[in-house]
Amino acid sequence: MVSHLNKTLDLIAWGGTHMDPDTLAFLQSSVFPDVTITASYGSTMILGESKSRNNQDFEGSPIFDSFAPNVLFDVIDPLTQKPVPFGERGRVVMNYINKFALFPNILERDTAMRIPRIDNYPGASVALVRPVEEISGQTVVEGVY
Repeated sequence: MVSHLNKTLDLIAWGGTHMDPDTLAFLQSSVFPDVTITASYGSTMILGESKSRNNQDFEGSPIFDSFAPNVLFDVIDPLTQKPVPFGERGRVVMNYINKFALFPNILERDTAMRIPRIDNYPGASVALVRPVEEISGQTVVEGVY
């Protein structure tokens, strides 16, 4: 089956759940070496998703840029509510802004590494996105929808 898929697929679009860099590398090199794998990261609260940067990663993980200026990401320390330094992990915050709606400072259920944006908009890009492991002392069970 994998042989057939490698011959017939041009692209695999991955989204909806996190994937560690080792699994992604294995799929790209050993399972689907002839198929491009792209990634997306989004939220129903921002009414959309962001695509991964082409041919650029952070420690083997896709880097996701928001659709600025309408959607902005940042990564904060949940205790101080301040952005963490670039290259450090924190909680993802999303902002959705347009002339019809304003959803500011939505604390997401994910953590990520804070990566500099490649444009001049505020906020940050994200990489190594994964679910929050615990909230208020309770273990979080990851689901896929």
